[in-house]
Order: sequence, then structure tokens, then C-alpha cells
Amino acid sequence: MDLQKYEHDPVFIFHKSWWTDEGYVQRGLDRETNEKIERLVPFSDIKEVLIGPAWIRMHARSRDSSGKKKNLYRQGLRLVFKVESNGDITYLSFLSETKKDVDSWIQRIHTHAIPAYVTDLDLHDAKREDFDFHYESIIRQPLHEAGLDFPERVDMKNEEFAPPQWKPDSFYKRKEREEERSMDRMKKVRLIVFIGTFLTALIWLPHWRLDEDVNPCFLCLASWSFYSRPICTMPGSLFNRSLIR
Repeated sequence: MDLQKYEHDPVFIFHKSWWTDEGYVQRGLDRETNEKIERLVPFSDIKEVLIGPAWIRMHARSRDSSGKKKNLYRQGLRLVFKVESNGDITYLSFLSETKKDVDSWIQRIHTHAIPAYVTDLDLHDAKREDFDFHYESIIRQPLHEAGLDFPERVDMKNEEFAPPQWKPDSFYKRKEREEERSMDRMKKVRLIVFIGTFLTALIWLPHWRLDEDVNPCFLCLASWSFYSRPICTMPGSLFNRSLIR
């Protein structure tokens, strides 16, 4: 599986890719001109390849002896090609999930004499920016020394037996940005819900028939208190800050 289609390219919209006797070819669109283009990465520009486990989380879960649920992971391999052209270094990532596909990759690597290395760290969640800044920090061994053992059948393990993930500084920074964006979206949703419920109350309250014993002002105040509760408790809201003061 070509993972380039999941990575954002500032100048190129990925459509498809394939390998030829000359190297790796990408076809897509130029973001500015919207023209169809093909890009070739010749084998001579591929300086090395790093191969590491990629444990893919399954929807199914297992239970241990105590009945506690455990996440299940299916084994795959992540192949990261280091490409150097005109002094610029980029990385191409691929995911392999079957023994037949792994053997095909190894054959291609040997045929074109690409230096190959392996790591024990799980590379499944790594992104291009992680390799751009921290690729050289990955502990590795030459493939011909460490070997590569990939099971004939699909191998699944629970989270206790999955290898440690590679998590450089850029990994944690990306997670922080994702959490911040998630919080911002949640605040916007709460604000929209609050405005919608408040406007609904303004429209409906004048038409509600009240018993003589019920004070209309009290009902309006109670409605406002109920509908404004989510927005008042939002972190960083003006209402919340005023209450703290």
C-alpha cells in the first residue's frame, strides 16, 4: 500500500503510483495549474530503505483470564525509502501486510542493491514530518545481519505483546495540535447548540400558556439558566471567567 496518498503534499495531488524498471512513478495533479503530471524517483536516488513493524489495530478485542478486554493488533511491515535528489532528502512510505508482498519488496530491494535496514520499533503511526526531522534517530541494524521474519499467515497479538512504538518529539507535538483542534471544534459545537436553544426559547416562551400560580419571570430565568449552563462551563468562556473572578 502506497502511503503517499495519505500524506499532504503542498504542490501535488496524488492519484496513483507504480514501480517500473527505472524507479517509482507518481501520477497526479499540480495544485496550482491543475495539470496532470508524472514524477519519477529513479532507483539511483533511493539511498536506503528502513523496514520496521507496523501493528494495525483491529476492531475486534480479546479478553484475558480476568475478563479484561485487550486491543488486538494485526502484523504488517512499514517500508521507508530515503530519497536524495539535488541535495534534498525526502521519504517514501509503504505498508505491506502479506508474506507474498513482503517477498516482492525484498526482491526489488536486492535487485537494485538498495542498502536495507530493519528496526524493532513500531512505525505504523509515524508521519512524514517524523521522518523529516528524526529519521536518523531510529535504532536500526543492517538487513543482512538482523534478517526479516514475517509470518506466512496473518499474525495477531494483543497490546501487551505489541512492540514499542517509535514516538519522536514531533509525534507528541502533532498529538497536542490534534487535541487542541478537537477542543476548538467542541467549543464551536457547544456555542451553536447554545445559540440554537436560546433562540428557540425566545420564540416559544411568549406562546406558552402559564398557570396563574407560575411567575413568568421565574420561568424565563429558569430557562436561561438551563440553556446557558453548557456555555458557562466551557473552558475559557467569558461567563466562566467572570464566575471565577
